[in-house]
Amino acid sequence: MKKFVAACIVSLMLAGCVSPEAEPHDFHGEDFEERIYVEDFSLMSSDNATWNFTEQTYGKVSIAVFLFTNCLDICPIVSQNVRWIQANANHSDMLEIFTITVDPWRDNATTLQEWQDWQDSHWTHLTIEDVDNESQMENIASIWTQFGVGLEIQQANTSTESNTSQDDNSSENSTESRHHGLDYLVEHSTGTIFIDHTGHQRVWWGDEDWVLDLALEDINYLLEEAHEAYLMSFI
Repeated sequence: MKKFVAACIVSLMLAGCVSPEAEPHDFHGEDFEERIYVEDFSLMSSDNATWNFTEQTYGKVSIAVFLFTNCLDICPIVSQNVRWIQANANHSDMLEIFTITVDPWRDNATTLQEWQDWQDSHWTHLTIEDVDNESQMENIASIWTQFGVGLEIQQANTSTESNTSQDDNSSENSTESRHHGLDYLVEHSTGTIFIDHTGHQRVWWGDEDWVLDLALEDINYLLEEAHEAYLMSFI
């Protein structure tokens, strides 16, 4: 009899978790109508270690941030927004945050570590080791592309477009930032991307579009999904 009751409880739990009548969640950020799976990649962290996406985010919700350390207007604000999310998120042990530079020419491991210390941003910051290494540059460029980062490097009065933005509508929603560098400008259209525990891009927040409480609701929904999946793995 006890086994029968236990089986019934498990059945009810399963039914509640996979109910076809469950309403889809309305995210406050820009919802990816078609979930985009993040292809695995590796980059170098600010402590000179190899960081692999699949290994570090398996079963977790993750936040992908794109910035560069010579950006002194919007990038510090985005970093502080993410820091606030990190401090206030539910199930924060299931949250992985990583920042990828869009200026590897200047953002080496040391520079990124100095940025982390300045911003008090206690998560992984990523770059490449050698910008003269063609395969490493192709690697980080392919990562920018899969996350829909629009990037343009301007030198003197010329410009070279490195990547295109996320989709045909992204120019209406993306944040364009121009920053004076030593001998070039970086113009990028980026957002912060929330990735679910299955490795799919789910929500996009433009750099100037943040509403902290609403972004927190979005990330907490994804964290609750991940937590429920974790609990179900024991049944």
